[in-house]
Amino acid sequence: MVVGVLKLSLVIGGARSLKDKRQVVRKVLDRARARFNVSAAEVGDLEVWQRATLGFAAVANEAGFVNEVLDKITRDVEGLGEAQLVDRQLEIEHYEGMGESVRPGYPTGDKPNLDWDDEATLTDVRGVDTDDERTSPGGEATNPGREHEGWLEPDDVEKSDPGGRT
Repeated sequence: MVVGVLKLSLVIGGARSLKDKRQVVRKVLDRARARFNVSAAEVGDLEVWQRATLGFAAVANEAGFVNEVLDKITRDVEGLGEAQLVDRQLEIEHYEGMGESVRPGYPTGDKPNLDWDDEATLTDVRGVDTDDERTSPGGEATNPGREHEGWLEPDDVEKSDPGGRT
């Protein structure tokens, strides 16, 4: 697994207020998320009108692809003309052997067996029998979706006075 992180520092010369700045930042972040399928956020200079620090992250199985995506984001931000790029930092990390367990009770690399086989039902997993439906004399289900005994049908509940009088 390869994770790339890009940090861009921008100067937004046309911003006269935080509202102007946030309009530009939102446009840059939304565009990057939509075009490049990355995570993106404003990560610094939050209360400074004419500066913004943005962070982007991409995950893939090849470093070349991650590098290409983050380079395209840089070119795209520069090409927008909304802000001037003053600093760019890029880090690419490789993660191998992610089988290390963080759950106590499972040795390294082991996972609990949660695989469903063809015969598995909710009864096997949770003790709920989904096939147990009451039927009327005509054969239609009278309580679809009610898997447990003890469910009350609307007609089974006695109507009572809200004041406690029956």
